[in-house]
Amino acid sequence: MADCHNMQISPHSVTDLHLPLVGAIPNGLSVEYIPSLDPVLTEHVGDTLALGINMNWQKLKQYEVAL
Repeated sequence: MADCHNMQISPHSVTDLHLPLVGAIPNGLSVEYIPSLDPVLTEHVGDTLALGINMNWQKLKQYEVAL
């Protein structure tokens, strides 16, 4: 939709997911890097096939909320 209106996009949140997206679309401008996600990721773009997103579930447990 942004491309139809001649607008560029700069997605953020999951850099490893959005990097291939921005490289594949004509209106991709940049990808925001969020260093605070580094502690909970085990690998980054280029380390694996597919999307390259692998969460460190042990480290994520510290943010778990009991409902």
